[in-house]
Amino acid sequence: MTRLLEGPVTEELTIRGLSLMLKRRLKIIASVTGACFGLAILICVVMTPRYEATGEIQLQKSSSDGLRLEAMTNAAAGDSDALDASLTLQTQASILESDTLALKVIEKLSLEGTRDFKPIFNPISWVLGALSPSGPNDPGQVALEEAPRRRTQVLKVFSKHLKIKPVSGTRLIEITYLSSDRTTAARVVNELIASLVDYTVQVRNKSTNEASEWLSAQLADLKKQAELKQSKVAQLQHDAGVFRLGSAD
Repeated sequence: MTRLLEGPVTEELTIRGLSLMLKRRLKIIASVTGACFGLAILICVVMTPRYEATGEIQLQKSSSDGLRLEAMTNAAAGDSDALDASLTLQTQASILESDTLALKVIEKLSLEGTRDFKPIFNPISWVLGALSPSGPNDPGQVALEEAPRRRTQVLKVFSKHLKIKPVSGTRLIEITYLSSDRTTAARVVNELIASLVDYTVQVRNKSTNEASEWLSAQLADLKKQAELKQSKVAQLQHDAGVFRLGSAD
């Protein structure tokens, strides 16, 4: 008795069969490839070219006080150098990413009027803005400090184009800025470095002045104490009838 097996009939895939299948779908493949190629060309033509500028700043080791008293007393421990360098790098990187430094650069280079900072229409943002209540509008022709909405927008754009990266194992910080204008990208990096140097000098001078004022106050206090003690000694000598005799000529 012969039993018939029922089931799907499979065809063995061969090179000849594959070539026939490709020939049947050649038009579809060519159309999809051409469409993708044309779309890529259109994107390259329409998209704004971006230029990236990169700079590095090296942080020098400095004492913890303005008058370098730590170096004079040899109080610095060698084991704390690595931790101090890491904290210094993170602190300086945070300063470079701060809104205060960003606003200074934006205003000095007039970045708000450049192409990158022009608002781009976003339908999703427009719908959300229409549905949700918005705050009061900024007054016209005022500085960014007095225009919260403008300030938030320009800081958002600036932060999006800026990248701050401490270089591991070194005292270097890498600053990268992306812009549609190569000159603007380089100017932003250079201005950030200059602003950080100015800020560091100001902080160091302030620390030195504060330390100097503290020492001056301590010396003045010591001088008053010495004069008071001398006055007491002179009074005690006077009360005891003890007089200092001058040397005879």
